[in-house]
Amino acid sequence: MNLKTTLGICILCAAFQIYHNTEIPNCAFEDTVNLTNAIKYDNGSYLYEDEGVFIPPDLVGVYEFEEIYDGRRIPVQPHLRGCVCKERNCIKFCCHPTKELITNMSRVCSADELKEELKYDPFIEVIYANGSKLRTHATRQFVVIQGVPCEGGYALLPQEDEDDKWDIFENGTMYRHFDQSFISKRDYCLMPQSMSDGTWVLNPMNCPIPNEAPLSSRINNIAMAVSVPFIVLTIFVYLFIPELRNLHGKCLISYLTSLAVGYSVLSTITLSEVVFANFVCSSLGYIGYFSFMAAFFWLSVISFDLWQNFRITGPIRIGQRKRFIMYSTYAWGVPLCLTFIVMIIQNSNMNSYYKPGIGDEYCWLKTNDWSAMIYFFGINLIIILLDTAFFIMTLHKILIIQREIKKVTMNDGGNDKSRNLRLHKNNVGLFLRLLLIMGITWLLDIFSYIENQLHPGVTNPLYYISDFMNAMTGLLIFICFVLKPKVLKLMKRRILGREEPSENTESDYSDDEFALEDRGKNDALQFIN
Repeated sequence: MNLKTTLGICILCAAFQIYHNTEIPNCAFEDTVNLTNAIKYDNGSYLYEDEGVFIPPDLVGVYEFEEIYDGRRIPVQPHLRGCVCKERNCIKFCCHPTKELITNMSRVCSADELKEELKYDPFIEVIYANGSKLRTHATRQFVVIQGVPCEGGYALLPQEDEDDKWDIFENGTMYRHFDQSFISKRDYCLMPQSMSDGTWVLNPMNCPIPNEAPLSSRINNIAMAVSVPFIVLTIFVYLFIPELRNLHGKCLISYLTSLAVGYSVLSTITLSEVVFANFVCSSLGYIGYFSFMAAFFWLSVISFDLWQNFRITGPIRIGQRKRFIMYSTYAWGVPLCLTFIVMIIQNSNMNSYYKPGIGDEYCWLKTNDWSAMIYFFGINLIIILLDTAFFIMTLHKILIIQREIKKVTMNDGGNDKSRNLRLHKNNVGLFLRLLLIMGITWLLDIFSYIENQLHPGVTNPLYYISDFMNAMTGLLIFICFVLKPKVLKLMKRRILGREEPSENTESDYSDDEFALEDRGKNDALQFIN
């Protein structure tokens, strides 16, 4: 064998040895510890800190990930880890047992809040393999490993609630009594907690239990996600066609933009399987809250402006641009103020029962008590009732106009007046559909929430239909506002670049500074038609 061959074999052997040493050992991630700063011996074994535990080289490997709650893997810098729990039984603490605490239920440990080492009873009840249950010193009888499995966790407090009882087995597995669950070291950690009397106790931190949504909720969440592209498409059509960018068109675009953002956020929260960080979770909740509130307030603007156009007799002295600025200040400003109020209350020391709950156990408002009625449903109920009143008054005014036109038509027999009469009749049907899409479905959704609080677990089948219609609002609006002959004709003209007027479009959609009553009526009818 020549020198080159021998050298090549040696290089291959060395490469194989390096590869072998970097393979992940056959053990669960929660049984490993970081050995970056551990002492390495000539035989390839490592000494884990002050525990006096030697980890052989076949239980050591290079990891490029960290595994947290529910098996989710997070990419990290490559580092050495060893299966220490195969050499001795382990118990998992969130942070250093006496020198650190979790910061705001995040995955960050800090000693900033401690002036001295924590002192607490370190003995816990441990169930051994032979079935015996003994009080055991947690940090002496076990190898202590550290890690926080998730953000936004909660602690079991058997000292305050009997339902929070828990047990630890010899292999480090925890048994949670209230749901009879066995939880591995990956999905919990022990942490000291301060009690009301100033003492510290040792309890496990658990991750939020994902609630399996019922089939109807999952269908509605998917329908909501499907609805978003139709909302965006409707917005695009109204931006694409100049004739539709009048005052009512701008209000509709604002309403749809709010609705699209709200539906997108809520779909992300409900359909995503990602465990969001606290800040991300809260941010999504506040953005969703602002968007839905803005949608409700823009809906009130639309209903008010339609009623206003039919109510006024004589010239309208406020131009459309100024009116839109006033409407925007109201419809964006009030929801923004409400969002700030919700944020302040959520981060205050108020009793948790009265808090909105955004970012606590869920990224959206908590709906298992009456707090959502204070911050969301109650406000929107008032708005929708006012909207319904405006709709009814507008409809009543339209019927009066119909009767007046019918009288004129009977006396004069004019074709123009007959055409206007047919236009009014068509507007009545579209107006009612607008009421059903934008108002009644939301109203039924609020009633569903109230009934669920009064009679938990009992749901009227009617609410399943209203919830689904509410989720499909985008599609329904797209059908009613885009798939109309006149809008389709305007789209065709715009695409083909034709400039000739069609069906008095200019008079219907003009944006003059001052408009007479007839122009306002015509503009409103055009909007709902």
